[in-house]
Amino acid sequence: MYYISVIVPVFNVENYLEQCINSIINQTYKNIEVILVNDGSNDRSGSICDKYATKDTRIKVIHQVNAGLSNARNVGLDLAKGDFIGFVDSDDYIEEDMFEFLLKLALDNNADIAVCGTYSKNKINKTDNEKRNYVYLSEEAIKVMLTETKFNTSAWDKLYKKELFINIKYPKGKIYEDLDTTYKLIHKANKIVYNSTPKYYYRVNPKSITNRSFSNKNLDFLEISFDMINFLKKEYPSVTNVAYNRLVRYSISFLKTISDENFKDIDTINLLISIVRKNIFKYIFSNYKTSSKLYGLLLSINYNFASLVNKVYDKLNIN
Repeated sequence: MYYISVIVPVFNVENYLEQCINSIINQTYKNIEVILVNDGSNDRSGSICDKYATKDTRIKVIHQVNAGLSNARNVGLDLAKGDFIGFVDSDDYIEEDMFEFLLKLALDNNADIAVCGTYSKNKINKTDNEKRNYVYLSEEAIKVMLTETKFNTSAWDKLYKKELFINIKYPKGKIYEDLDTTYKLIHKANKIVYNSTPKYYYRVNPKSITNRSFSNKNLDFLEISFDMINFLKKEYPSVTNVAYNRLVRYSISFLKTISDENFKDIDTINLLISIVRKNIFKYIFSNYKTSSKLYGLLLSINYNFASLVNKVYDKLNIN
């Protein structure tokens, strides 16, 4: 019987944590361990973890000084004894049969990674209605991940064979850590299987790092993206255009946020504009929204005018 390690990084989520833990310990698949890594919480999260550990011997709790999400996941990986690894964010929760579903999906299709659909804001996230299995080799799976047509870079809607993490860890001190890691795991996998049946409840948390106001920390995305593109040029050259288009889409989104917030760092603005400008013609022929393409084209011609148009558009929409 296969053993699954479920790793849960915990940081200041006292209002959501019990629902999260309950959804894991009540799984229909019982042969699991639950590794709760309390990453320096200063609310009741740590004591909630300890309370559950006294009730269920499958739960292990680690308390550490705050070191970030990547570090917490890596600590969990170092302790994990499972044949398979799953992640759940501590402000989210899962269907009671999620890990049974994913394990069967992986075993039935001889896949190293199994992926399910997700719920977001009580709606089914981007999924197809057929609920059928899609089996991919690495190159096609990376392309699907980057276009976000079925699944994306997130760690938490997937079940992984543990050996995939040999020599792969989440990057410490960076945001967009999933982007840095997931494509490497897919590259090592023999097959990846996806079924859109939603099993994971993703809670949109306005306090999360990636949902906060723009800062230069968001530029981690650029560094990680360029590292990934260099990797793809060697391993999967046909996917590089997809990666460039995703980089442009995020750069456009960053510039829109910068405009909304009157962010004044000229070097950052010029860097993002240069990325859009260099790749805009590829982006125009991508499958992204026409509105994004038009705004990107306008940004590449005149940032100040594009910023003015954006503010006028937002004001008209508010009114």
